[in-house]
Amino acid sequence: MIVKQLCPTLVAGEIITGTRIGEKAFIPRMVLNYKQKNALPFILKRKQFPLKVSYAMTINKSQGQSLNKIGVYLPKPVFGHGQLYVALSRATSPDGLKILIKQQEDHGPNVTKNIVYKDFLRGITDYQGDAIQGNVNYKEYRTLSKTLQLNATYKIYDFTCKNTENWQRTLPTATTIHIGSYTKFETIPSEGFPSHHFNFVDYETVQDRAKDRIPILTDYIGRVHHVGEFQARKRIINIINQRNQIIPFLLWNEQGRNFDVTTYNNSKKPVIIAVSSCWATYYSNQLQLKGTEATHYYFNPDISEYHQIVEEYKQQEVVEQPLSIENNSTQTLTKLITMNLLNDRLRTFICECTIERIDYTKPWFYLGCPTCRAKVADEVDKPMLCVTDGTPTEPLYSYSFRVIVTDGNTTAGVTFLHNKGDSLVGYSCRQLVLDMGYKNRKQIPPPLKAIEKQTHLFQLRLNPNSRSSNNEFFGEGIINTSNADTHNVYTPPPSEPPQLSLKDTSTPTEETALPTTRNTKKKLFQNEDTTTIQSKKKKE
Repeated sequence: MIVKQLCPTLVAGEIITGTRIGEKAFIPRMVLNYKQKNALPFILKRKQFPLKVSYAMTINKSQGQSLNKIGVYLPKPVFGHGQLYVALSRATSPDGLKILIKQQEDHGPNVTKNIVYKDFLRGITDYQGDAIQGNVNYKEYRTLSKTLQLNATYKIYDFTCKNTENWQRTLPTATTIHIGSYTKFETIPSEGFPSHHFNFVDYETVQDRAKDRIPILTDYIGRVHHVGEFQARKRIINIINQRNQIIPFLLWNEQGRNFDVTTYNNSKKPVIIAVSSCWATYYSNQLQLKGTEATHYYFNPDISEYHQIVEEYKQQEVVEQPLSIENNSTQTLTKLITMNLLNDRLRTFICECTIERIDYTKPWFYLGCPTCRAKVADEVDKPMLCVTDGTPTEPLYSYSFRVIVTDGNTTAGVTFLHNKGDSLVGYSCRQLVLDMGYKNRKQIPPPLKAIEKQTHLFQLRLNPNSRSSNNEFFGEGIINTSNADTHNVYTPPPSEPPQLSLKDTSTPTEETALPTTRNTKKKLFQNEDTTTIQSKKKKE
């Protein structure tokens, strides 16, 4: 610290070493107690500044300094890697540098050792094209983010090296460079430097890192299989490799909201995505890659791995097609409920089943936020607020009903969410609630009741949240075939159905009223001649 101002009760200084270079420090006088056993019969108190004049500093303390004139005193050779370089490079010019060396027995006069750990340097730059992780403190990052530009090339001076910590470890190298406010950057041409550096691993390595909780962040490359909607503050992108193994890529909050869906939709298929610096982890026994603050993704990057994957897909003539019987695995329901599907949770199976009944214990739809799909309210007519930003929103009406299906031998539960039930019911959830007026979430409407006893080819996917001893499934849709049994199809009445509500206090109409003696009699004798009826009334 350099003293800038002396006051009666305060010393103002400027820090010149460490991570707080350039910051001001104010040191007040402190009360110091002096008490030594059998020395004084009282406690001596005095106020003084806790400072000591410094005429020299160690080489480590001088790191980051730029001084016009310095003297380096070396009674013994340095003992650490790079120490001599740090000491000699503090001077701004050779004229301002003086060195005093104490002669050693094994060296001549004016000679000293320069300690260099070759293995250490080999770990940093083994081959051309290798990379090393750099860390920076948060306060210094705010300054450096304004100075450095993405995809620019720099020559770096005055940085330190340390062992790589497990937290946010992006590379398997054991050495990390630490960039501070004293670090200098010189812009150089980018020719010869790659635009990206990836350390891709295969599917099995991702499994091992997730299983053993290895802290190294993971880079992965594959084809985009499906881009999910942003809901519940997250977005899931399924990445599939050449062996049809799928890994969900999870992005939270702003990363998920700002995922470039437009670029993906406009890109030529298949779209190859390279993701970097992800956590490999298991969630509910499902392998996934979770995004971190250091995560980036690239569509169709110009690297050798991308061209290799595209060439393999061209040879295999991979073409994205809609789900059909040919490209799904057909299984019986009896086999599906007992199969171990933990590693095939995103796989779709085809199964011919009959809907035995609807689960009447659960609401058949819910109201969600159109932005994040999260549940926003239980009542249809209640004002809606987005869960993410709290703004008023128009609700999204989503199916959420569960049916019990059977193949004649066994039964299983199948849940249809969002728009997956449209093809089965024949109406969207919004049509049933708003257009037809079925607003009671706990009362199954007639169009939904009509699907009971229907037989279809169902597209099923494992429900990982099921607590049943046997497998339960999500319904992804149905495949209509000519031999599918679709009896008991709901036919809407010619007139508009009555508006139902949670508490229906309206009086029954003539069409819905129970039979009385008067109208029952008319129905029984409706074919009788009117003259005969009138004669009977006269006799009475």
